[in-house]
Amino acid sequence: MATDAASAELARVQEALRLSEASRRESQTFFEKSFEANPAFMTIARISDGKLIEVNPAFVRGSGYSREEALGRSTLELNLWVRPEQRNDFLAKMQAEGRVRDYVADFRAKSGEVRTMLLNADVIHIDGPPCMVTVAIDITERQRREQVQAATYEISQAVLAGGDLCALFKEMHRIVGGLMPARNFYIALLSPDGSELSFPFFVDEHVPSAPPRKPGNGFSEYVLFTAEPLLATADELVQLLAARGFYREAGPAGGATAGGAAADRREGDRGESRWQDYENSAGVYGGGQAAADVRGGPDGGGGAPAVCGGCAAAGGAAVSRDLRETRWKDCIRRRRTGGS
Repeated sequence: MATDAASAELARVQEALRLSEASRRESQTFFEKSFEANPAFMTIARISDGKLIEVNPAFVRGSGYSREEALGRSTLELNLWVRPEQRNDFLAKMQAEGRVRDYVADFRAKSGEVRTMLLNADVIHIDGPPCMVTVAIDITERQRREQVQAATYEISQAVLAGGDLCALFKEMHRIVGGLMPARNFYIALLSPDGSELSFPFFVDEHVPSAPPRKPGNGFSEYVLFTAEPLLATADELVQLLAARGFYREAGPAGGATAGGAAADRREGDRGESRWQDYENSAGVYGGGQAAADVRGGPDGGGGAPAVCGGCAAAGGAAVSRDLRETRWKDCIRRRRTGGS
């Protein structure tokens, strides 16, 4: 009797172990498939030394490091953390709480590109010492949209607050500088008769000031007459302008990156803002709300559309881009030959 009971209990234990092992294998298979197919970056690292023991295909695509390059190395050794202090803070939270939720950090890919990631991590046990599984979602574009939205609101508030134009331009410079490198920034306005291009606000690392001048074949003129934003390196800008007529490069030499945006085409007013970085890449951001305040000027005599008699509608919304560029070229040619 006792022998039969023992045999039955042993059989129950063996069946339970079999089912447990089957469940474990099923769970492991599910985890492996989810790990491989997940569009988010996923890594598994030993907690003891931070060495990566597995990475998923999304991590390989996003980081630029192959699986072979990543395994056996820590994220610190891969130079993924832009700010090492963020890594230290992340690990401290992990050790204190056993998990990390919604941690925002900047990561550097193998190419050098920096992306903003949202991190979540938990402790897991995989046939050995405890490990940390981390899931990272790229929120760079989402964060960028939020920053631009906030900047647009700030510029609108600055315009609605009133005050003098100089204060408004300084505020625009500050706001744009929060979005991208903008140590060099200016506002350009075209006179009502199109005979003069002036710069009511001008900040540059190398050039102390920009006196008013006649319109020619330059960056500001291009943006004003095409009425479209432009992002270009210094070399690209030279090629672009040289293709449209005689162009003599001015200003400090180097790999400058310039960005500009045509401001407010309503009622034909012409204004342009430009920001530039002599070393790093810069983005483009233009504010129509700011342009609405710029267009009349303090005395109501702000810029008008005409660059010369033949270009009166050069920036109008109803005029095609090709026609605007043709009139621009004609304007430049007439000015060189003394025409009106």
